[in-house]
Amino acid sequence: MEVAQILTIVFIFTMMVLILFMRGSLSKKDKERTLDFIKIANDLQMSTSDKVDRSFRNRLKPLQRFKRGRHEKFTNILHENRNNMEMVFFECFRGRSGGNTENMPRQVREGIFHFTSSDLNLPRFSLHEAEELQQIFVSALGYKDINFDSHPDFSKKYLLNGDDELAVNRLFSEKLICFIERLDGINIEGAGNQLIVYRPYTQIETRKFKQYKQEATQIFEQFRGQIL
Repeated sequence: MEVAQILTIVFIFTMMVLILFMRGSLSKKDKERTLDFIKIANDLQMSTSDKVDRSFRNRLKPLQRFKRGRHEKFTNILHENRNNMEMVFFECFRGRSGGNTENMPRQVREGIFHFTSSDLNLPRFSLHEAEELQQIFVSALGYKDINFDSHPDFSKKYLLNGDDELAVNRLFSEKLICFIERLDGINIEGAGNQLIVYRPYTQIETRKFKQYKQEATQIFEQFRGQIL
């Protein structure tokens, strides 16, 4: 066997071992993260599950974050049901453009807080934080951005879109706008009796979960308090 063939075999074998090692390492990290969430659930008196059913996935389809209907794996699912509010937290991977580095991986594990309540009766809307140049770009593509002349800072900070512009305008009261203006890095979407809150392309730190949960719940309460 020639030296070149031997080197090729050694290279292929080394790559296979490296891939297996990386997969094992990732699997270990995933298991550790899941154990962290189980401990969090126990501490906060929440329940956990391994998967969500099809009916839950179907409920998500009206929301822009899930409108493409792509099959996503949901992990680290936590449940809470109290005060006429059902909250489901879950993580799912989301692809992003750009390089694949430690600071900017191609896939990010997003943490999403999903709220359901009969107290909600929301028009379908999505509120995404965006830079001014991004807003100009998406407007050029025909994306309808709902703005408020009385709140120029809010309108510069966020892209707000909805099927029924009048209903969305009624929903975003002075009090709600002032509350949201103080937030950073948050996307909010709603439709009917459901609302989701998440930080796009961000894997939340488990040690800060209680803080994130409290923040998401406060946002939900603000929307529950709106009278349309």
